[in-house]
Amino acid sequence: MANASASRFGQVLRRLRLVAGLSQEELAERASLSVRGISDLERGLRTSPRPETVRLLAQALDLGAGERASLIAAAHPELDVSASAPDGTSVSRPPTPIVSLRRPSLDAASLTRLVGREAELAQVSTLLRREEIRHITLTGPGGVGKTQLALATAMQLAADERFSDGIAFVELASIQDPALVASAVAATLGVKERGARPLADSLAESLRQRRLLLVLDNFEHVLPAALLVADLVVACPLLVVLATSRERLRLRGEREVHVEPLALPSPCTRTTRPPLRTWPPWPRSSSSSNGPRRQGPASP
Repeated sequence: MANASASRFGQVLRRLRLVAGLSQEELAERASLSVRGISDLERGLRTSPRPETVRLLAQALDLGAGERASLIAAAHPELDVSASAPDGTSVSRPPTPIVSLRRPSLDAASLTRLVGREAELAQVSTLLRREEIRHITLTGPGGVGKTQLALATAMQLAADERFSDGIAFVELASIQDPALVASAVAATLGVKERGARPLADSLAESLRQRRLLLVLDNFEHVLPAALLVADLVVACPLLVVLATSRERLRLRGEREVHVEPLALPSPCTRTTRPPLRTWPPWPRSSSSSNGPRRQGPASP
């Protein structure tokens, strides 16, 4: 249980850091923590972050109230209690989006890193506003900027009526077993397992009436889990999926947007400068002295 909690905290922390547009080094500097400490937290190596550490991270990330509560709940799952009805029976809370993408500061932080991607940002945003588009995959080589493009697109659509129930970001880079994708999505959305019931069924029930954008990052690690995506898209008519992957998921209705590497700037044309003017050399003095000749007094 401790390992699962640490893993969830690491996923939430990494996602919030990416949304803020910060590297591990930048977050460590802002929070007055070590880079090794940030790395250990994101990889789930530290099982119980201290409250002071969580506070410093929330302050460094400039989190809103909802995001701060999500970070605290990930660090201390025992504090995430269910609501109760007046008669004392337990009532499950409707899952709320983990990431709030409406703050201008987050938007500015991400778009600064998207120089040269304005056309792709406009293209993907336009496609996601179309009702018939249910699934887009951003493809391209590793490190080309697919994650940042997906985050910037999500921020741009945060206030869109089509996604009135919010945007959920699921980081899949650390997951190697496709069978764990459903658990990662459920952890992000706050969906609990119910006995022997398949988790995919619980996810479908939770998302069936929600106008949600589900961002699945680094899907190339878990391509067999594409069947889960297909099932959710079919079962949840209001759900829209934006995935990033080095290759497409090969699902019916999938729209692929290939992200090309940014073109290198053309070499600067050297300006032609006029040649330096060459002056004739100073006349050599007939004196053996290298210094200037001193004139003697004039003859009477």
